[in-house]
Amino acid sequence: MIKITSFHGTSVKNAEKILEEGFKIKRDSGQYPNDLGHGIYGYIDSDFSINDVEFINDAKTNAKSFSKYIRGNKENYAILQFKVSVFDDQILNLNQLNQRNRMVRLYKQFLNSAISEIPLKYKTNRASRRKQMDGVFIEFLIEHNILREPEMIILDTYSRFNGYASNITNGRELLIRNLNRMTDIERVYL
Repeated sequence: MIKITSFHGTSVKNAEKILEEGFKIKRDSGQYPNDLGHGIYGYIDSDFSINDVEFINDAKTNAKSFSKYIRGNKENYAILQFKVSVFDDQILNLNQLNQRNRMVRLYKQFLNSAISEIPLKYKTNRASRRKQMDGVFIEFLIEHNILREPEMIILDTYSRFNGYASNITNGRELLIRNLNRMTDIERVYL
């Protein structure tokens, strides 16, 4: 079993609600998926004990930046920390070459089918305006039993905290699809 600490940036109001009621995943059919699909997103740190990739900021700082600069909670942000425990075979780690290559092969085979379903399934929202297809594609694969639903997805990504785009990743995102794997949710401060 793998144990990971993750950081989630949100507003103070949302943080208080999460601490009272727990996280909730919106999976209704009309909700356009975010970058890696439906679930709870967080940032995790690199593992330097295995000669891992280095990022400009740590996971906690990225969660703060996400809340402030992407969600617009400039002065009203909160950072939640939580632990995740999951078996290795329940993780879709798109940083691992074999899992990434499998996903590329599935893209080649099924992407057009996933795109054709978008107008029938999803409402226009903030996520859809970005035209980021990965979450839509992952949801399509799971819904059509092409991909076994993972409990967690990991991918090194670039978040546009400063408004500029880059191809150099600045954080490792974690998506939790099974809320039963989350424990010890608490607010932390920088």
